[in-house]
Amino acid sequence: MAHHRCTRCKQESERRHKFAGGLFCEDCLRELGRASSGRLGFWEGLWGWFKTLVVSPFKPMPKPDKKAVAAKVAYNAMRAKALKIPFNPVTLNPQKR
Repeated sequence: MAHHRCTRCKQESERRHKFAGGLFCEDCLRELGRASSGRLGFWEGLWGWFKTLVVSPFKPMPKPDKKAVAAKVAYNAMRAKALKIPFNPVTLNPQKR
């Protein structure tokens, strides 16, 4: 059985919680909560929101992934071929050629 340690204090504990990409014990999680909350955190969040609002119209659009586009084209081609096969009206299954 794997023993997991706290990301911050490196001590093993019974209860661990996932937070910000790591496993934290309750004491460290409580300390992280105190550090992240506060009046400065509110202003930083407000500034981040405002900056995103102003900068986002000027950012270039992300290019689609070539592999994803190729897979989508291949899927659409297979689907079009499958839809061309006529159905047998008696069994409602595609006819075999």
